[in-house]
Amino acid sequence: MASQQVINAIDHASEASDRWLFLALLAIGMIVTLALVKYFMSQIKLLQIEIVNVRNEFEDNLQNGNVKMVEALANSTACIAQNTKALTELTHYLEHRRNGPPTA
Repeated sequence: MASQQVINAIDHASEASDRWLFLALLAIGMIVTLALVKYFMSQIKLLQIEIVNVRNEFEDNLQNGNVKMVEALANSTACIAQNTKALTELTHYLEHRRNGPPTA
């Protein structure tokens, strides 16, 4: 469009009724609103996917941590049982040394 045609179109629009201006602005507003809604809906979908991925990663890390904690608990339980047995034997040995051999 040549610059003279643009000026003529603007002059014609300025002489037209405000009703057409309102309808044009309404149409432009609806188009912009539709574009914004589509954009934000796509962003929400991406955010939902990211949240699901982060949640799955967190669950995996939590499960791995729980497995390691159970293993550590089992090892510490076994260690405590061995130490208890050793302390019991030591206690009996010390009592036997302090009291002397049993007399019949």
